[in-house]
Amino acid sequence: MLIAGAVVARDALKGSPSYRDRAHGMDFAGCREAGPAGPAGRPGSGDVTIGPLVLVGAEGLTGEPARAFGGHGYAIPVTLPRGERATLAVPRAFREEVGLAFTERRLRRATEGGVDSANAGVHFIACPTGKAEKATESDPKASGATGPDSLESKEPGSDLERSRWVGGLVVDRPRCVLLQLRRSGERTITARVPAGRACKKE
Repeated sequence: MLIAGAVVARDALKGSPSYRDRAHGMDFAGCREAGPAGPAGRPGSGDVTIGPLVLVGAEGLTGEPARAFGGHGYAIPVTLPRGERATLAVPRAFREEVGLAFTERRLRRATEGGVDSANAGVHFIACPTGKAEKATESDPKASGATGPDSLESKEPGSDLERSRWVGGLVVDRPRCVLLQLRRSGERTITARVPAGRACKKE
């Protein structure tokens, strides 16, 4: 009876946000996984900027169907200035509907399991100044990811002032996504990102 009760309790816990937070809460995306941003990685009018972090091409996804991650989300590369560290996170109230995927392992898992297999947060560590990024082998297209700038630039003379990670947002349906950016010693920044659905202007 005790064993059966424990199994029931475990299965019930698996469906709760707190269990998912422990299982898939945080990934670390460092210099080893990053590629140089290149000219296309510089902040532009179609990007969403949250502090020093840029979600490349996110504004252009309004009205688009979810094609990345096996139809579970949107490919939105992230760039960060060299030497910077920042954590991008989904607010706790929305973690059942939205997730992040920016490492090779998480790209694969999100393609298979959708939001339930995505991260609640990702801690990005950009390459230090003067150190070249290693060309990443992560290709979101291999996981069904598509979208603007889905691969890092490797052309000679690329702008190497920012590190870049492939990946994106995993969602249960097209929606306006609320994200938070946290940096040590600074106030949390909150921003809205269109993931297939326009966000209301504040």
